[in-house]
Amino acid sequence: MASPDYVRRYFDGPYHALNFGDAAGLRRVLGRFFRRDECAIVRQAVRVLEPVAPRSVLDLGCGAGTLIAALHAQSPLELAAGVDVSASALTVARARLAGVANVTLEHTSVQSCQSLARRFDAVVCIGMLDYVPFDGSLLQRILAAAAGSVVITLPCERAGRQRLLRTLWLHANRVRLRSYREAEVARLCRALGGTQWAFDIGCPPGLEDNIWVVGHRTSIPWAFGAGTSGGWR
Repeated sequence: MASPDYVRRYFDGPYHALNFGDAAGLRRVLGRFFRRDECAIVRQAVRVLEPVAPRSVLDLGCGAGTLIAALHAQSPLELAAGVDVSASALTVARARLAGVANVTLEHTSVQSCQSLARRFDAVVCIGMLDYVPFDGSLLQRILAAAAGSVVITLPCERAGRQRLLRTLWLHANRVRLRSYREAEVARLCRALGGTQWAFDIGCPPGLEDNIWVVGHRTSIPWAFGAGTSGGWR
């Protein structure tokens, strides 16, 4: 597991240069490749939350604020919070989200963040669990903070070409990706969610490198119905 310091240094250094700096040659090609993958994940998350139209969102591992901006463009948010360990990413996020009212950006790890003590219509965690362990303690905090829905992605043990290339790049920068089995993720979610949460867990076509956990509270009649995917995959 990569330590928080290693992860922070990577995102403030090589990752930021790759995505927001003046990268050239192979680095420029890699930057475009990784951005395309990340944009596809953001689009999928927006699609998943479209029937819900949350008015408040917490984005764990918000990076440059791309997902919050996309959700706000789809359905204006009344409240948004983002958490990230990268100061460089949050600088970009502040500029990107300047037109969104009531945005709080927290520069800390998910283990130390204060935002999880609040309540949001939806809590989203895409990409962050590549580097942070997904366990019962973290899931309990995420579910407690979500008044309605959660969307979580985890790196799948069955990695495709995209993740293999990304893994090699990260290893070169002394960061190692975690991986999970779908059955283990499903058992943990259903054990902790009990009867209060309905989950749909799987790998959407074209995004097989990630296990998607889409959950909603069973007490709220979301448009896509309890325990169904609503066509999200």
